[in-house]
Amino acid sequence: MLDRFLRFHYYSHCIEHLRVLEAQGRIRLHIFPYDWRRSNTAVSERFEQYLSDVYSTNGNQPFTIIAHSNGGLLALAAMHRRPELFRAIVFAGSPFHGSLRALHDFHNGYSMFMNSRAQDAFALFAMRPMFLYLPWHGRGLVCSVTGKPLDVDYLDPENWIKHRWSPVLDPTCPRAELEFGPYEERVAYLRRALDDARKFHEELRRPRPGFPYPPIVAVASNALNTVVGYHVKGREDGSGFEDRIHFNDPITVMGDITVPFHSALPPENIPHELLLSSCQHSELMCDLPVIGQAIRLALGGKDAASGDIKAGLSGTRRDYNYENHTMQPTFTRSLIQMTVPVGPFRAPFLVVLAFSLSSTFILRTSSFI
Repeated sequence: MLDRFLRFHYYSHCIEHLRVLEAQGRIRLHIFPYDWRRSNTAVSERFEQYLSDVYSTNGNQPFTIIAHSNGGLLALAAMHRRPELFRAIVFAGSPFHGSLRALHDFHNGYSMFMNSRAQDAFALFAMRPMFLYLPWHGRGLVCSVTGKPLDVDYLDPENWIKHRWSPVLDPTCPRAELEFGPYEERVAYLRRALDDARKFHEELRRPRPGFPYPPIVAVASNALNTVVGYHVKGREDGSGFEDRIHFNDPITVMGDITVPFHSALPPENIPHELLLSSCQHSELMCDLPVIGQAIRLALGGKDAASGDIKAGLSGTRRDYNYENHTMQPTFTRSLIQMTVPVGPFRAPFLVVLAFSLSSTFILRTSSFI
């Protein structure tokens, strides 16, 4: 797990603080890293087993989970199967509704500081959880001529093959042949990855009336410009598009640079509280005032957290409207914005951090899992 790099502190401040509390005997800290070459389905099952093993040896005490980014999807999937293992969950920047920036990264990759290959398009194609970042709802592309949104199934392998959203799908690419094998094997891997992503998202969103959800707090940023879509030249009949996506012409909303604000909210009908951060995606876990308040709120409710809140506001959940590129209110939630630093965490006996493992430490392989 990459806790820091140069001036960037991904998890280091949070972990250091929790380690101090563990040394004081106030909590027991468990960190769950995972391999991004494995599917979310496989990893969430492993995570569930990990929790179950500890649960059976600690007097059946449930866990408080702090889950960042894709870790939130893993934690929610495990919680739906074994709710008795969970006392409370804090989600931080989890892409429950996807982010179309992922399609740009699959196509172009992006530089990791001075390393242009650590997270290039070929490396990202081998990371199974990356496919979970694709918007399951099919929105995001907007016709540059009419201004109307286009419905596109980003989890349909035929769209990937037709529009060649990854250079790995170029049948004549020598590097793709070398690292991923023959073209037929690359396509077969793509179909498995997309099918797993679709089923995983469907299971997360499946309505569960009466489900015993534990207290849930979502931490999200709405302070930074974040890609929510791109323009593309659509067909006149509105049935799709022919031209390549204009990745240099993005549509932005507020978010954490990686995940739009509305995408970081749990699926509909899952009760939760919301805390706002001004940090970017990779540094959300180091916003200690907000993370500390999220833990208190999850464990003790608003009364336990009230001493550190400057103002308790009646807020509204807002979802992105692709018709006019605005955030539209859809249902009321309790919205609390932290402005005052908090003191030490008062976490329970066990805390598990379900973090996203940095792809910096993923070894590329030509054998897909």
